[in-house]
Amino acid sequence: MIVFIAGMPRSGSTFSFNIARDVLRARGSVYQEAPPPNISEELARCGEAKHVLFKVHQLDESGLLLARSSAARVICTIRKPEDAVSSWMQTFDQSEEDSISVIRDWLRLYIMLKPFALTISYRTVDRHPFIAARRIMRFLVPDVRLTEIWQSARQHAKAEVKKRTDALSRDGQGIKDIGFSWYDAKTFFHRRHISSLKSRSASERLPRDQVQRIRAALAEETVAAGIESVL
Repeated sequence: MIVFIAGMPRSGSTFSFNIARDVLRARGSVYQEAPPPNISEELARCGEAKHVLFKVHQLDESGLLLARSSAARVICTIRKPEDAVSSWMQTFDQSEEDSISVIRDWLRLYIMLKPFALTISYRTVDRHPFIAARRIMRFLVPDVRLTEIWQSARQHAKAEVKKRTDALSRDGQGIKDIGFSWYDAKTFFHRRHISSLKSRSASERLPRDQVQRIRAALAEETVAAGIESVL
């Protein structure tokens, strides 16, 4: 099975990745990667793995073709674009302009993926992780047991992830350094992955005029992607 975890940045996509990884690993070998969007090259590297799990925020034409033809399963998490922008800015110390560009590019991808994807709101991931885990696991393995879902959801619950990621160091074992951040090469959880156990909206992070500016910058793509219908 080929699975694309293709969620909006800062919307719970790494939670989704780990839930999917758990259910696939229990059923065979898994080749996992967070590749640049050259899917064909990555598929050529997967060898005899029974499952291929990619965490991506962009897809090339070969990846889109796999999604459209149902040759790959696609899972997208999503949240209000301005909330994702503000979270990206503060987590990775990125500028407003660059952060808007990251989310705009993803929205354009989601417009193409939406008809083929399982979409889960960040609100569900944040407040009801068991429900989110159940939807993900049963999308991939319909007969998965409830005990398996509970175990995975609990392991990747917010408080547990915060404890693990707060302890990450750039020179630690199994850490991948990408310059502006670093992350666990197995789980893809990165430093400062969870800043607080209470999620904060853009209006709680940024001045009102800045939030309005971000919303306006992404308004066209937000409407085209039908965001309100899936939040």
